[in-house]
Amino acid sequence: LNGAAPWVTGWERIHRVHTAALRRDDAQTIVWALINAVVGPTLRVERLDLAAVNASSTVTVHFDDHFVPDDRITVIEPLREWIVRDAAGLRTNGSLAIGLAQRCLTLLGDHGTALADELAHRRASLDAAPSETEMATARAEASAFALRCVQPHWPSAVGGASCETIRRNGWLARHCSCSSRAKPRQSSRPSSRSSRVPEPSSCPDLSRPFPLR
Repeated sequence: LNGAAPWVTGWERIHRVHTAALRRDDAQTIVWALINAVVGPTLRVERLDLAAVNASSTVTVHFDDHFVPDDRITVIEPLREWIVRDAAGLRTNGSLAIGLAQRCLTLLGDHGTALADELAHRRASLDAAPSETEMATARAEASAFALRCVQPHWPSAVGGASCETIRRNGWLARHCSCSSRAKPRQSSRPSSRSSRVPEPSSCPDLSRPFPLR
């Protein structure tokens, strides 16, 4: 087995990784196998430092001529069948971005109404996507919209009163800290002493993560 699995969650907590790879002699066939989640000469991992969900212990796994016994192979299937099956789950995955965006707008109350129509449009686009390609596009657009809703500069774009909303509700600040501009959290859980969101005296710097409550 050669190549890399770019996103494997739960490393050092899991025992096996169900891995898929294209056959070297047939690029239209996928081979699935159970791989021991153990670092060795032919298997190495690279820990991903995430701004959010860093406690998930997510890594990139690299394989270099990693031997897989026959009894570890679980499925051999055509690539096209897997593509169709994977595409069927894209709509559900797109709901994650819609839910995050809706939560931000709800917390902002009246100050979030400016983006409510776009939220409805993104949801409708996901529902109506007629093909795999259109679904992938709609999902990407929904994710980009959700990112806009949590980026640190967004509160100033909807009006200064939104800063007051953030001061009253630490959850919005928590969501904002999960953007691409936030610094990675060094600890996955706050201590009990920092479990309450402080009351800032001015509009908070959302480029810094807030403690969770």
